[in-house]
Amino acid sequence: MAVKDRSISQTLDLAKRAQRRGAIQEARALYEEVLSRFPANRRAKDGLLSLDTPDPAARRVDQAQVDTVLALYRSGDYEKALKQATALHHKAPEIAALSDIRAACLRAMGAPDKALAIYQASLKGRPDDAQLWRNCGAALNDLQKLSEAEGCFAKACDLSPDSADHWYILAECREMRGHHRPALQAVTRALELDPGHADALNLLGSLLRDLGEIDLANQTHKQVLNSTRAPRPLSAAQTNLGILAAAQGKTEEAKAFYTQAIETRPDNIQAHRNLVRLTRYTPDHPHLTQLRNLVKRPDLPIPDQSVIHFAMFEALDQLDDTETAFFHLARGNALRQAQLRYDIGKDATLFNHLKALTEEVPPAPRITQGPRPIFIVGMPRSGTTLSECILAGAAGVHSAGEIPALGNAASAMLRRLRDGGHKVLEKVELEQFETSLRAELALYARGAPVITCKTPLDFRWAGLTLAAMPDARVVHLVRDPVENSWSNYRTCFSSNGNGFAYDQANLARFCNLHRMLMQYWKQRFPERILTLPYSDLTRDFEDMARRLVSFCGLGWSDACLRPDAAKSPVLTASAAQVRKPVYNGNRGDWRRYEAHLTPLLEGLAQNEIAL
Repeated sequence: MAVKDRSISQTLDLAKRAQRRGAIQEARALYEEVLSRFPANRRAKDGLLSLDTPDPAARRVDQAQVDTVLALYRSGDYEKALKQATALHHKAPEIAALSDIRAACLRAMGAPDKALAIYQASLKGRPDDAQLWRNCGAALNDLQKLSEAEGCFAKACDLSPDSADHWYILAECREMRGHHRPALQAVTRALELDPGHADALNLLGSLLRDLGEIDLANQTHKQVLNSTRAPRPLSAAQTNLGILAAAQGKTEEAKAFYTQAIETRPDNIQAHRNLVRLTRYTPDHPHLTQLRNLVKRPDLPIPDQSVIHFAMFEALDQLDDTETAFFHLARGNALRQAQLRYDIGKDATLFNHLKALTEEVPPAPRITQGPRPIFIVGMPRSGTTLSECILAGAAGVHSAGEIPALGNAASAMLRRLRDGGHKVLEKVELEQFETSLRAELALYARGAPVITCKTPLDFRWAGLTLAAMPDARVVHLVRDPVENSWSNYRTCFSSNGNGFAYDQANLARFCNLHRMLMQYWKQRFPERILTLPYSDLTRDFEDMARRLVSFCGLGWSDACLRPDAAKSPVLTASAAQVRKPVYNGNRGDWRRYEAHLTPLLEGLAQNEIAL
């Protein structure tokens, strides 16, 4: 708004807001502008006087007090820092740093909703503060509102386009959303601004790994080893190199990298968790002592506390200390459930919507250019990785692993239908869905004519995919529900997409919702979905492997009988198991914990839950 078009009242309000956020010179100029036009204006005179005579409450808070509170926050004493910052804020609410410290303490204490409220209130007075937008995005990220968080991070980049840190945070959020290509663009921008940004290099390596560029990922993480001595990014690079080694079946090399990562930074929680998966424990194992020390630390962020409890469970489970082991498992799950704020009702509503949406399916679009997809779906930990490795042995197949292509395309189509008020699928939407999905799959297929996509929860979109892609096939793995659910409950997944797994009642209901939705898809597309029982696959391996390969329209190769020798990297929780000869994972391990699993067992017994 031009000055001449602004009323006196509007100008005075702008001056007051500038004064509150500490922009004294701006406030002075606005008050003087009013007085140049109306020399007797009392509000403008009082405003100028207040600039020269600070509020008495403000005089009672000096920078040393703010610095003291900031030091408390940095030391991890969040409760004391919050208490003191709040007291100072009541005396001097115009000091922006006190609001920021209060919000940061609340985030660290597991109250991101309260932190978000403070950040959003601060934005009203500081709309051009890039760091504040970034902080607001971080709180939204904690609340699993990733789309809104990405918007805040993008705003920070707009306000401060030369900040490599802001571009890195934006890339990290996009990576969490499964938007690998946009994340790659943002992290590339960060590295253009700061080629030595170690965190950005680590993220670049992770993105390259997810995109199947294993050698380039390796080189990128090793570049971090050669470019920094800072413990946090150095330890992260060592951890990532361990993940790459484990994915390729190099267990001892992976253990060495995880051990180095812990030596570099003893509270690297990811390295501890990954090392547990590769270690055989004795009661006096030195790593068990490290885990026990970590689990006692109250200053660890809530997500890290959860992971350490899961790690303790895995170690103690080996030692058959079932009571203490389950205590840690239950605690880890409870913390993870609180962090993710999963709502089973939203999934039930979604599944109902998908059924209604596909009651009338238009003719499938023509097949566009691109790889032929095979989607391997089911509950997590149901044998999907083993099936993918079998198919990897066939000629012309590229195993893409867990990629977000289908989920992203389906979510985009559902948003378009919602925004357009459409209740059923339309041909134009199916065509757009098929074209965009095929193009996205081509980016992962690396020139192969057939691509396997092993993202278990893609079962949600199986009907949409089969309606849109005439050449698509779906392989649905099923496993004993108790075995499968127990395997989920005891796993701390690296992604945030399995929120149902951290509460026994939710897990049982989701298992039933999954079963009933897949029954519906099977009725709609009976010839294009292969239901593959995990127990049959492991019991009659060759016969079932041949059936699987034939269903997918692939030529047989004896390499299909050696999934443990597959060259494709395995980046899931099944990485260690799939490198072993095929065995039946339905071993009844859950029975040792049966007394603690009543909600799960009773929930699974309720087989008539309606969608």
